[in-house]
Amino acid sequence: SEMDGVNAAEAAARGQWTEYLKLKAALEQESLSPEEAALFAALSETNTALEKQFKKAVGLAMQLNTDKAVAVISEKIDHLNKIVEQVLALSRTAEPQLAPVDLNRLIEELNLLMRHKLKNAGVTSVRDLQPNLPLVAADSTQLEQVFLNLSLNAVEAMPEGGTLTVQTRSIDRGGRADDGAWVEIQFRDTGRGMTAEEQRGAFKSLLKTTKRKGTGLGLAIVGRIVETHRGTIGVESAPGRGTAITIKLPAA
Repeated sequence: SEMDGVNAAEAAARGQWTEYLKLKAALEQESLSPEEAALFAALSETNTALEKQFKKAVGLAMQLNTDKAVAVISEKIDHLNKIVEQVLALSRTAEPQLAPVDLNRLIEELNLLMRHKLKNAGVTSVRDLQPNLPLVAADSTQLEQVFLNLSLNAVEAMPEGGTLTVQTRSIDRGGRADDGAWVEIQFRDTGRGMTAEEQRGAFKSLLKTTKRKGTGLGLAIVGRIVETHRGTIGVESAPGRGTAITIKLPAA
């Protein structure tokens, strides 16, 4: 019956919640660096916030007709699943398998993948890519994840459309003989922008991101990957004035 479906969905959601709590406990027992420890400390906040969300969703679902109840609870199960998946991705970010990577080509390929999503969201894509850009020593799969996360964040920050500009250029950081050439990649949107507080926690907190919705893990993963590539990442933004996220990576 439909009610059996509701009960099954609720039971599945509760099972997923138990798995999430087990994951949290396992992460807390791992040997973490100070940076990782600070990052995962936010799991306790996430725990409380999600528990409230879950109970509210189940309560609302039970006030609806049973078809809608199943849909609402199923959506909550998906949400919890995504959180578990992304926390696992963050905790298991492997050491990058470095090889020479053409960033301009990576960005052009991503643009092809994102073309329909950008069009449907009313977002114009502008690519300002320096010709003959030096290659970087990177894990192309991990950088694809970084660029995809930044692109999706930008789209979500522009619910009424706008412009996403991706720029690449070579820079010389200078100052030391071993600094050598670096490559800079910037993702700049015309979206809602970020407050100073949001910027300070952008790559650290599991809860505070440029996203209005979602699990809030996207930028934490981005920061972790850039760090493992010996790069730097920064954000410039102001409410109502868009956001620019700049990554600097050493050339190969």
